[in-house]
Amino acid sequence: MKSSEATSYKLIERPIYGSSRVGIDTRQGVAGNTQLELIGYTAPTSGILTNVLGLKQYEFSNHLGNVLTTVSDKKIPVDVGNDGTIDYYMADITSASDYYPFGSPLDGRTFSSDKYRFGFNGQEKDDEVKGEGNSLDFGARIYDSRLGRWLGCDPLAVKYPNLSPYNYCANNPIKFVDYDGKDYGVVVDNASHTMIVVANIYTTDNKTFNQACNGVSEINSIVKTVSVDGVDYTLSFQIKVIPPIIKKESFIRDGVEYQIQDNPAVNANNAADIDPIGNTYNGLQGYSLPEKNHFTGEITTEGGRTNGKKVNMLGLPIYDEHGFTGTYFDCGKSADQVCHEFLHLLGLGDVGGSFYSEDGKMNYVGTTSNGYKLNPISTKDIQNILDYARTYGNDTDKVNNDQHAKVITNDDTLQSAGTVTVK
Repeated sequence: MKSSEATSYKLIERPIYGSSRVGIDTRQGVAGNTQLELIGYTAPTSGILTNVLGLKQYEFSNHLGNVLTTVSDKKIPVDVGNDGTIDYYMADITSASDYYPFGSPLDGRTFSSDKYRFGFNGQEKDDEVKGEGNSLDFGARIYDSRLGRWLGCDPLAVKYPNLSPYNYCANNPIKFVDYDGKDYGVVVDNASHTMIVVANIYTTDNKTFNQACNGVSEINSIVKTVSVDGVDYTLSFQIKVIPPIIKKESFIRDGVEYQIQDNPAVNANNAADIDPIGNTYNGLQGYSLPEKNHFTGEITTEGGRTNGKKVNMLGLPIYDEHGFTGTYFDCGKSADQVCHEFLHLLGLGDVGGSFYSEDGKMNYVGTTSNGYKLNPISTKDIQNILDYARTYGNDTDKVNNDQHAKVITNDDTLQSAGTVTVK
């Protein structure tokens, strides 16, 4: 910040970071010799150096990153018996706040003796016009916590045709967090110790939409504790299924209105192609023929195929005592089989692959009248998903030989960790 002297620039505030922001060191309003001169400053080589307490504020946040309380670096002595002996120390609480679900501060449950700039979701407050905590800057957009709505359209609105482009976190702020108004692939919040695996799956019609919803159900129910170098994180999954995108367009010629034939399948694939975490579920796309498994030597048939960002299901030939009946079973009707294919999108491989677990969802353990029978998602499956993200996250030069899945992470917590273990 520029001071009144033409050639003087003094630092009045700086963030305090550990693995993420943990507080603010502020110098504003303090005597000039405690502010750091940025031009022509010479560090003292002798004499007494002083440290002024109370200038640093540290934040305590919950699982959503909401700043609930801040304390200074001072400690307040308490003499219970007034005998001149300090019995214990109390924290110097400089601010505290409780929030309504969409982030507006609760009346009568918010105070601040020394104004702190960050609040709901850990984002910076913009209090100049709408009052304290009512407007927050998420980077990509400005958010009004009283309305629970953004003040600008979602730049990725095409991904969510079923939602208003002004909605916040799909109207579920208790579970979901929007870190900067956009999306990621694996979101790690070191402040709240949460880790979320996210992906978007675009569908081509109502049938594929319903099948995809059934397929992600087991994945989105997962909540696990993950130890990252001894620090526990809560891991969850947010795999969103996007309804078919139907664009109604028309033109008028010679006074007659003509409707342009729309193709939701093309729309879904186009949207997924421009979405960094977008994928397409096309449903039934052909039929499976018996073939020899390279690793087991068994004669098997495929239930589906995942190629990059696209998931296609296959029809299994149905046999009776006389042989092939001439009919097929649509594997998209099996939530287990669809879930299996979606896990390929998160990096898991089939038998013989690097990220395969025999006790998990990638292992076929039999057949039923509803297609293949598979195991539930196992702890090892989840471990493999995180190991895949550690190996291939943000690295376009590395190509996984199993599925070519791409992973985007918002920081290098996974890649730089020594050990990551799912409990």
